[in-house]
Amino acid sequence: MKRSENYRNLFNPATGFFAPRMADGRWVDPFDPQLSGGVGSRLYFAENNAWTWNFSVQQNIPDLIKLSGGNDSFIKRLDRLFNEPTKISKWQFMGQFPDATGLNGKELSRPFISHSDIVNGGKLQLVMGDRPNKKWGR
Repeated sequence: MKRSENYRNLFNPATGFFAPRMADGRWVDPFDPQLSGGVGSRLYFAENNAWTWNFSVQQNIPDLIKLSGGNDSFIKRLDRLFNEPTKISKWQFMGQFPDATGLNGKELSRPFISHSDIVNGGKLQLVMGDRPNKKWGR
């Protein structure tokens, strides 16, 4: 269980991103979360850059939210990731937002599903609306 928290060693509170360290433990500086390490940050990250990997702590989302500065900061950062480069979220572009969900005919009040929910198959239903339902999934 302790090893699952090693992501904390790579989170740089000064930048708010998971970032590479030098052999002596110092942070790589300067560091640009999108461009450091060459195209796609390939020298520091596998297949993505710091922006994408910043949300890859699936085993402890509440702690990731805390590291990111709390709910509001986390939501703003997530919106910023998906609003680049047009500054329009995917849902706004489509004109629809997820309002509610269901899984296997039952209401789903959380914004995620677990492996056990779908290991034997399943049906995910989305109800879309023209405005975001800010109460859903909290």
